[in-house]
Amino acid sequence: MSIALVGLSFRTASVALRERLTLRHAALGQALADRGGAAGEIAVLSTCNRFEVYTADAASEPAAALARAQAFIEAEGKADLAELTPHLYALTDADATRHLFTVAAGLDSMVMGEAQILGQVGDALQLALTHGTAGRQLAALVRHAITTGRRVRSETAIGHGSGSVSHAAVALARRVCGDLHERRVLLIGAGKMAEIAAQVLAEGTVGEVRVLNRDAERAAAVAGAIGGTACDWAMLPDALAWADVVISSTGAPHTLIHAQSVAAIWPQRDGRSLLIIDLAVPRDVDRAVGDLAGVTLADID
Repeated sequence: MSIALVGLSFRTASVALRERLTLRHAALGQALADRGGAAGEIAVLSTCNRFEVYTADAASEPAAALARAQAFIEAEGKADLAELTPHLYALTDADATRHLFTVAAGLDSMVMGEAQILGQVGDALQLALTHGTAGRQLAALVRHAITTGRRVRSETAIGHGSGSVSHAAVALARRVCGDLHERRVLLIGAGKMAEIAAQVLAEGTVGEVRVLNRDAERAAAVAGAIGGTACDWAMLPDALAWADVVISSTGAPHTLIHAQSVAAIWPQRDGRSLLIIDLAVPRDVDRAVGDLAGVTLADID
């Protein structure tokens, strides 16, 4: 069999392009089911910072395996292949294997050594197994990558620091706003990124933290773990008027915060500036929000 990889990442493509190749769990599962089958194996690693299609082709032809991976990206991307091509990388066999091992080890992450990638690699394999698109070759490859990633974390010092995009977001908030001990921080979303951001905030000094999510139970769990307050989704305008710092990391497929909405609540803010850090891909916040006076907007890049 030939193993092939075609993908793009934060190293080759901006968030504006990456968000056009983001498939959430259900959609990705359906895409795998539609395009898997007897022609060969296929698994997809889809995160905020990368979209990589791994294939194993029974014909033992690297070109065939690469063609299947490229066809998947062409079918699922919300962009023409000609637009995507300059940002894609393609690797086969040993090179593709080495790349996956490097990714699983946290050596190719936006924040060196971040731990979430191991779980994401495992999720990619599980999804492919669930939909019958990963067979013996890809399953063995990904399992070896996960084992290697664990060894790297246990046998080297790469995991000894506190490295994640959420850590970086809180660090950015402290650089921009200074001491957060009198600041109000709003977390939008209650997934892993928000959970880590909440923990990092709690380890330092912060005035008050509120967590807003469509799933009220999840919001309560994240907020309760640090002594914060959970907010109902309908309170988004009031929460934006209240906050000094917003860190948003939902899995929504569309924009949640628009320039008009922020402009509408601005009179309630009494001249206070607002820092918004958008960690979501696709992005939660309209880029035009960053053009408003008094607002600083940063995305994941």
